[in-house]
Amino acid sequence: FEPKIALIDLGLYEKSIVAESIEGKVFNLSLEKDYKISNILLFSLPLLCCYMKKNYLFLSDSGKLFANDQLISTNCTSFICSKEYLVFTTTSHLVKFVKLTSKIDDFIIPSDNVTNIEVRFIEKGSKIISIIPSITALIFQMPRGNIETIYPRILVLSEIYESIKLKKYNHAFLSCRTHRIDTNILYDYNPSQFLNNVHLFINQIDSSEYLNLFLSTLKEDNLTETLYNIELKKESNIAFEKKVTNTSFSKVNTICDHVLKALEIYSDDKYMESILTAHLSKIPADYDSALKLIINLKNINLNNAQKAIKYICILADVNMLYNHALSLYDLQLALYIAQNSQKVDPKEYLPFLQDLQKQTVNRRCFTIDNYLEKYEKALTYLVKLGNDVFNEICDYVVLHNLYREAMKAFKDDPVSYNKILELYAVYHEKNNHFKESALAYEILNNYEYAIAMYKKAGLWRKALTLAMKSKISSDDMNKLAESLSCIMQDKRKFCDAADIEIYYLKNLKEGLRLLCKSFDYNKAYELAQYYNSSELIQDIIIPGLLEGFFELTELFYELSSQLKIQVERVRVIRKKREQNSQTYFDSKDNEDIPDNISLADTNTSTSVSIFTRYSTYTTTTNINEKKDKANRREERKKAYKQKGSIWEEEYLLNSISRLIDRLEDARKDAEKTIQGLLLEKLNEKANLLQKQMTCLVEDVKECLEEMFSYTIENLPENMKNSIRTLPIVRPINELKILILK
Repeated sequence: FEPKIALIDLGLYEKSIVAESIEGKVFNLSLEKDYKISNILLFSLPLLCCYMKKNYLFLSDSGKLFANDQLISTNCTSFICSKEYLVFTTTSHLVKFVKLTSKIDDFIIPSDNVTNIEVRFIEKGSKIISIIPSITALIFQMPRGNIETIYPRILVLSEIYESIKLKKYNHAFLSCRTHRIDTNILYDYNPSQFLNNVHLFINQIDSSEYLNLFLSTLKEDNLTETLYNIELKKESNIAFEKKVTNTSFSKVNTICDHVLKALEIYSDDKYMESILTAHLSKIPADYDSALKLIINLKNINLNNAQKAIKYICILADVNMLYNHALSLYDLQLALYIAQNSQKVDPKEYLPFLQDLQKQTVNRRCFTIDNYLEKYEKALTYLVKLGNDVFNEICDYVVLHNLYREAMKAFKDDPVSYNKILELYAVYHEKNNHFKESALAYEILNNYEYAIAMYKKAGLWRKALTLAMKSKISSDDMNKLAESLSCIMQDKRKFCDAADIEIYYLKNLKEGLRLLCKSFDYNKAYELAQYYNSSELIQDIIIPGLLEGFFELTELFYELSSQLKIQVERVRVIRKKREQNSQTYFDSKDNEDIPDNISLADTNTSTSVSIFTRYSTYTTTTNINEKKDKANRREERKKAYKQKGSIWEEEYLLNSISRLIDRLEDARKDAEKTIQGLLLEKLNEKANLLQKQMTCLVEDVKECLEEMFSYTIENLPENMKNSIRTLPIVRPINELKILILK
């Protein structure tokens, strides 16, 4: 063998060695049958290395670490191998752990980020001298010459995972305790294996104290995906089962249920504390099951029960235990729990418990449930006390809004049921639920109140029908009808008001006037012909037509003027932005906004003379919808900005959208008015109104593409979301009999 040997190590096979020559070449030397030495060149290193381990790991004097001929690190100071890891130190005072794989190309070299589990700080100048896999210890020699031992978490986890694979739960649990590893890993590493071997787990740890520790530290998080996820990520042969995401699944409750089932075969005395811990460790804690267990134990062995009470008072919230003991109506248990608490003052609970002891069973249960704010349950016991406390029941129902529960309880007692129903009607009246209140009063045959509630609800047909049913006097009937007519007119429901005037008040003239006000000329003509009254047509319908004509022409003129101003302003804004966007967004134009340009919230409006019916009509604001309220507040802030702000275009476009909505509403009334004008030979006015409407619609259609398509394509995303999409304008259905000039 000609090359000069620099390093030599035992080979992987019998009668073979691995040698490195001074030129950096690595050979495999083996002894043949004829005792001749054969050599095979494995690979060549770029430089001579002074240290070799496991035949393929080499370290040079300059700190370069190689795996075969692949460079692993350029600043290595020492290294060692375990069964699973390559461990090496660096000049950056770090120790790094590399998972050994069958292919060197699959080695993952960790970065210098010490937050990774594969990297940790060490003292400057420390060098590895040994590793003890059985106790997961890594031994260093310090610069001072002393020897120190550490237990790297990655090695500890590797050992714990291996123990779990082999179902050595006792060894895994003790390792977790020794090295402060969260014991949730015993389940998280392989959930199905753990649940199938709960008996084995309990038998192996064989300690109620250890089992209590495990149960009390359970948490919903899967630690293999969070705190200890890196090790699992690199395990290629691990059989880890991930639970399908399910909001109803609870890891903690599942483990506790399996442990409770497994503990059924054991003596209650040995694992009593563990059973209590399992109940109280659930999410939410199952206080009732734990306390019922103590109640059963109390009847068998009072001393053991008192010990159990002391234990759960340490484990759980004493106030919750006290309240749940009361909910079980066991005063003695509640007293024991209170006595074992240092937080509860005897002056607070002793008089209360003594008072409960003096009460009858139903009164005691009511008092307890009322104290615990279980009002529905408390009501059931109050009802059991009988009719002697009916007034108290009524007060309790009103206080806690238990009307439905009370009606259910008294469904077989008509007198009591009707009294509760009357209280329910009053409740709805106070909360402005007039329809529900009216229905309740009607069921009670209290027609006077029912009519009043239907009137407030605006249900005029129900109110008048019930009034006729109750056979009230003619004067009262007329007064009711008049008031309902006024209410409908205030709500701008002129057709409903007209029906009341015509059919109940027999006031045909006023009814026709209201029909004309709602632009329902066809019905007005029908009624005039039915009553064979041409005077009504001359005195009511024709003046109504003319009034509608003037109202609509004035509206269309206003909308046309507003459209021209707003479109022109949008064009100016866009021209400024295109010329110099930065100057535009930084400028503040102090000119006043024209009065007819609305910058109001798109969801609200105010009264505007005779044109209110064509505006967005909002009478109430839902203050419970916080999101909408916040949006409206933000819109108002934007609206208060002066002309020239970056939001002006957005508000102008929203204003144009609202204008189109008003136009669409008015067009329906205009078409009815045009037909009426034609019937009365008022062709010029009909022609003028249709021409005005047609021109306005055409103007709107011409500007739509320019206004809104530009916005969608060119505005920033944060402004696009605030502007409406392209409005839809119906085509004009012109009457052929009219000729537009």
